[in-house]
Amino acid sequence: MRRVGWIARLVTEVAGEKVDPVVLEGSEYFPSTQLHCAHGLQQRQAHGETHDAPLVVGATVTRAGSHAILPLAAEEVGTSDEEQEPQDCELTAAQRLVKRLRTEHRQLARSSVGDELYGHEPLIAELQRLRRRLVRVANPSSPPARFAQVADREQPGEGVRGTWSEGTGPRRRTFTYRTAADLALTQAGAVRVNFLAVWEQRPESTGGFHNSWVTDFVVTLETVAALGGIGRSRGKSEKAQCNVQKNHGSELEPNDGHGQQTLSLVFYRLNRLAFLAHKLLELGERLSQQCRVEESRRGLWTLFRSAF
Repeated sequence: MRRVGWIARLVTEVAGEKVDPVVLEGSEYFPSTQLHCAHGLQQRQAHGETHDAPLVVGATVTRAGSHAILPLAAEEVGTSDEEQEPQDCELTAAQRLVKRLRTEHRQLARSSVGDELYGHEPLIAELQRLRRRLVRVANPSSPPARFAQVADREQPGEGVRGTWSEGTGPRRRTFTYRTAADLALTQAGAVRVNFLAVWEQRPESTGGFHNSWVTDFVVTLETVAALGGIGRSRGKSEKAQCNVQKNHGSELEPNDGHGQQTLSLVFYRLNRLAFLAHKLLELGERLSQQCRVEESRRGLWTLFRSAF
């Protein structure tokens, strides 16, 4: 499929390689403390109350440095009996999803982006088998051995540190980074990754961004800014999709029941399909863009409902 128009705005380039960052994100919907269904997952809250909510793993195309997103697909996390092996979970649903995306969207040069949970070795091995790139959050808390490897690389000078800047004047920001190559993702050592950590310094010493990731991209001075942007794009899936669906007029949360079989999942998919249609209009339709100039999403949907 030829890339035209606004689709090109979702393409990120890393050292001449075009990639479409696809964020994997787990999301609950229609939570309830009173309603229960066959597909809902029960979770006990900190205050002791148990709520029932279906869970899906969604895939969303993002672009570094842009608020543009495009939802692709979602995979339900099914409930499992205690005797069932293997137990279905967010990770097994993610593995099913990346396989399906490889078949349904062959034209996308995808890189898979996710938080620490999706840095699971079997999932990473599956992505490598599918020839898909990856960027995963790497928190200092777990596993500690990974950051010990980074420290070990710096002692003989194998690690690299550097800086780059973006913007001018009061908008100028300076970024400090450190990298390490060919680390073992887990103690088993079957999957090897590269490491990148980035610190942002803003003018007048105001608060800045810091995070670290593991990736199979080669991290160099030429790629570090693009990779940091891809890693930071993970938050857009939550802010620009889940938050909008739940709090800005799409009314994902209110519900009158989970249904006996798959009703709640049907409602979720219809809601996601509507959100996709709205994003297509927002990205490519001038009249829709004009409607949003002076009106919020929630206000716009209220006007539409009144008109109909």
